[in-house]
Amino acid sequence: MNDKGLGSAPAYERRAVVEHYDRQTELQPAERVLFERHVPQGSRVLDLGVGAGRTTPWLSARASSYLGADLVEVMVERCRQKFPGLSFVQADATELAGFEDGALDVVVFSFNGIDCIPSLEGRERCFAACARVLRPGGLFLFSSHNARYAVYAPVFAGGLLRRIWRIVYACAHTLSNLLFLLPTRAFWRGWGFVRDPTVHGGRKHVATQAHVAAELARHGFELLETQAGAAVARRHSITTPWYYYAARKQAR
Repeated sequence: MNDKGLGSAPAYERRAVVEHYDRQTELQPAERVLFERHVPQGSRVLDLGVGAGRTTPWLSARASSYLGADLVEVMVERCRQKFPGLSFVQADATELAGFEDGALDVVVFSFNGIDCIPSLEGRERCFAACARVLRPGGLFLFSSHNARYAVYAPVFAGGLLRRIWRIVYACAHTLSNLLFLLPTRAFWRGWGFVRDPTVHGGRKHVATQAHVAAELARHGFELLETQAGAAVARRHSITTPWYYYAARKQAR
């Protein structure tokens, strides 16, 4: 299978998908927490899988030098149009060819972009490439789908009808999770690829926190912190769709 960046890259080139990402402008709560803690002012930042630039304003304001990168050319062009004073390049996350060794302070790969790489070999190459371009002590911030996510937790807000609708929606989403995840080896062993029609490309990698910690350790990273995705408040693993990770490159 071709690992040139995202295995489902054509899905991300569709105009509707680009427009969808263009409408996303806010940091997730977990992102805000980790960025504030682990992106020092004046950092040299690579914003990997930048999409339409959702994370660009916050990270570029913090950085002494900022570079956004994405495999999908139309995403890169959209970012160049939106942020003409900043630099964006087309790049493969599994190689990062052309990036110097140890040249960066922070690499960010947000919104589960690493899970779109279509093979385990490509995923390992991505970890290795990010480790290569970071200086010793540099930070890698990314998110990854939780292999044990099964229950969609409803948000109890609004009036009675709205609460009823949220409960119905949560039940339907939970049923979808169970149908797609429970029969898979990935759910039971804690890592692997699963089919998911709700993501562009229809396939994603999922992993437990322990598995991701082991992946990081193989490539010389020390896991510093984990945050539940979509909410900062502590949640049970079965109700957490993804986790954000902060890791430091160790000196060798």
